[in-house]
Amino acid sequence: MKNKNKLAPFLLNISVAAFFSACLVACGSDSSSNPDLSISTENSSAGTNSSAANSNNDKPSSSSSTVRATSSSSFSKALFLNENISYGEITDERDGQTYKTVLIGSRYWMAENLNFKTENSYCVNDNDTLCLKYGRLYTWSAAMDSTGAFSTSGLNCGNGTKCTADSIVRGVCPQGWHLPNYSEFSALYGYAGGIRIATRTLKTRYEWGGGHGNELGFSAVPAGYREDEGYYYSLKKGAYFWLNSESYETHAQWAQMYDPGELRANTYYNGDIITDWYFAEFRTQPKSNAASVRCVRDSVPGDTTIKPFSWRYMDPEFSYGTMTDERDGRVYRTTTIGSQTWMAENLNFKTEHGRCLHRVDENCEKYGTVYPWSDATDSIAEFSDNGKGCGYIGFHGTAPCEITYPARGICPQGWHLPSTEEFSTLFDAVGGPEVAGKMLKSKTEWYSGTGLDSFGFTARPADNFYDYSPSTVLRTETGFWSSNKSTAVIISFDYKQDSVFVGEQDNRSVWYIRCLKD
Repeated sequence: MKNKNKLAPFLLNISVAAFFSACLVACGSDSSSNPDLSISTENSSAGTNSSAANSNNDKPSSSSSTVRATSSSSFSKALFLNENISYGEITDERDGQTYKTVLIGSRYWMAENLNFKTENSYCVNDNDTLCLKYGRLYTWSAAMDSTGAFSTSGLNCGNGTKCTADSIVRGVCPQGWHLPNYSEFSALYGYAGGIRIATRTLKTRYEWGGGHGNELGFSAVPAGYREDEGYYYSLKKGAYFWLNSESYETHAQWAQMYDPGELRANTYYNGDIITDWYFAEFRTQPKSNAASVRCVRDSVPGDTTIKPFSWRYMDPEFSYGTMTDERDGRVYRTTTIGSQTWMAENLNFKTEHGRCLHRVDENCEKYGTVYPWSDATDSIAEFSDNGKGCGYIGFHGTAPCEITYPARGICPQGWHLPSTEEFSTLFDAVGGPEVAGKMLKSKTEWYSGTGLDSFGFTARPADNFYDYSPSTVLRTETGFWSSNKSTAVIISFDYKQDSVFVGEQDNRSVWYIRCLKD
């Protein structure tokens, strides 16, 4: 992408044999009959990797001797939650059970697995005390409420029957909630950073391998699943959630997350192991298998509790301003630093060539949109003539244009694409370019070298791009376009540096935008 002409390269190091060997364990197969998924809790504990237990080839037992029960009197579900998250709560009026809820993006999710008893639902290992801990495992027909006990939206969606379910299916969920569809779970993965790290972001810190996770409060518990012959797999290794998506008469889709100890590949960058890949995905499974259910709240138009997702990462004690982009009604927080007023988050105005991180739409809500130079400068002169004709020009070429200051670019009315001189003014106001990175970087998300965010600028590690291909390195850097006569220039922040970098860029690069008030 770039070092200090072209920022530090990375080396992706994956053991291919280990990858596919682990995938046989963690991914399973459509038949869900891999005997290597047998486990024993004798070697499993919080923060302990249990992959060694997969070496036997015996069929797992369906008796309680396979997985030991945890006494409900010695366990609190609060261990599964994130103590720093402000949870809501709902009561299922059918049986009086209460569940914690959490807002992630624009959707409210249950932060616990459903535990409403129906036919064709099971406690892990047929042990009632484990239902209190993990919730119940449902066949797809039970999850969809194929009998129509609560609604007709999933009526007759049983095993062996082609289903014509509604797009929103209440299923076995409480009134006002529904079984998630593919788009909703895909959005969840997007807010969690994409499928490579979603498991880490969404899993509880308890019982999975490793002590990290649950950053969004989703609290995915590794309850495993039950196959139709009555055997239980992957307790403390994986979480499996039904969607309302049918594949064909006998199979439907679930979303799954693996223990990071089961399937892992390291990414190296500047000599550091930056991230383990925590895979999450969607798979087709027999409807007769039983998996967990996480319900999503039905949409409530005009709900004032739903704020822009990017605001979650901002300092709740900081006094921000706000501005509204009249073109699409989007509200941005702003911060005044010295004599300048900046957007405190990345621009997220839709353009023809703008893209979202990893091409997941919800990442635009989280990080903003990345733009090529031609969009950033408004080369088609949709909003002003100041950057007209500044399109793709090749690597370190001379632009066939002369940008006129201030260049509005694609910024809202009354704001503009900052020049390198204006970025320099910002750096001077926070102590100079040598410390500007530390002063302006966000307090969270960076691999290391997190910032102080002393001025509310909140530069977050939103990845780097080249020719629309995202870096495989996460949480290490970010960068912003600046308007500079005849040349494409970016301002970038790196996890290892307290300083900032200013340099020319190939116009095939794709970067974020921070607008400055006129």
